[in-house]
Amino acid sequence: MASTPAAGLVGRWERLVTCQQLASGLDKAGLGPLARYAWLGQTSSTGRSSFAPGSPKPTKVRIGEVAFRYRIRHGNTLMLSPVLAKVMVRQALAHPQKFSAGGWASRWPTPAAWKRVPCQSWC
Repeated sequence: MASTPAAGLVGRWERLVTCQQLASGLDKAGLGPLARYAWLGQTSSTGRSSFAPGSPKPTKVRIGEVAFRYRIRHGNTLMLSPVLAKVMVRQALAHPQKFSAGGWASRWPTPAAWKRVPCQSWC
């Protein structure tokens, strides 16, 4: 895991995820019971829209409380894998209807593939 993001990481990335991918990611993380709440807080690591003022910005390969392993393939595909602490998994299972960092991060297919898109005025 890098301690600071590489220059190639800066930009705008998007991905499309299916219900099946979300359920599979939860099962692999031991969080299958969260599947029925999978779309709650799907927009950011705090449950707030990624575009809302005050939303956490990715820094040092972290989004909110969650660290990620990453690699960039061919300059336009970002592969991200969350690093989940056991306490994050326990908190998510204890309160499945409540937003949690572990529940949010585990909803990603591992590794999640993001495609680089034009920044326009966003970044």
